Amino acid sequence: MDTMMIDSEERAARQRDFYLKLIPQGGQMIAQHLAGFMPPGHDSLEAETRDSMSLWMKMHHAGAYERLVDNSWWMTQYMDQSRRMSRMEV
Repeated sequence: MDTMMIDSEERAARQRDFYLKLIPQGGQMIAQHLAGFMPPGHDSLEAETRDSMSLWMKMHHAGAYERLVDNSWWMTQYMDQSRRMSRMEV
């Protein structure tokens, strides 16, 4: 789908989905507190958490998790040039 043709509702849904999948167990809090999205009902919360965890497990079994860890380390080096975080803290 052409990104120029996405309406604001679709863009908001994609943004919220990004937060949910970013951190499976904390994505709901990020979406709510940092982005202003309303929290879902209990059943939706469980389903969304299950979907996010499933995605992360698939990535882990495919070997992508190690690459994500490495990439996050390099990104922190770029963003935190004073090197306040060690590799273990990432």
